[in-house]
Amino acid sequence: MFKGIQHTGFITNDIDKCFDFYTKLPRAKVVFPLHIEDGYVI
Repeated sequence: MFKGIQHTGFITNDIDKCFDFYTKLPRAKVVFPLHIEDGYVI
């Protein structure tokens, strides 16, 4: 039985568009904010 998703990982060229899309999904929430270092999102 499917109970949920623990975590996900994404590779994208447009982090703002990706973030906007996934945070608008029903029941989606940000657990850890984005951190950008040397051009990489951590």
